[in-house]
Amino acid sequence: MNASRVVKRVKVTVGDSSTASMVGAHLLGEIAERTGLASGYSAAVRWSGERAPGQDRGRLLAQVAVMLAAGGQSVADLAALRDQPDLFGSVASGPTVWRAVHELDAVALDGLRSARAEARQV
Repeated sequence: MNASRVVKRVKVTVGDSSTASMVGAHLLGEIAERTGLASGYSAAVRWSGERAPGQDRGRLLAQVAVMLAAGGQSVADLAALRDQPDLFGSVASGPTVWRAVHELDAVALDGLRSARAEARQV
């Protein structure tokens, strides 16, 4: 299973020729980590099937939230995060996101709402 962080740790350097176009979205992912939203999502969406998925579903949903907050409008827009693995690590493919969304039930949705409410309090 992939790491449970929404984003990777970033070190800012001066004089490097590299640029990161989604660094603002990275900050959103860091906020999701520090407020407990990402870990709350992971706890809300537990895997109970025969074969564990390759992506932590809570982390995946937090990355979707980051993508939407950064201006994305569809699952395909996750490519902007996926194209910068130094910032976001491994980002799920579109089909994996669709499977994760279709696996959600009323209990998981309630858990996601609770996690979001707790993160807002932080």
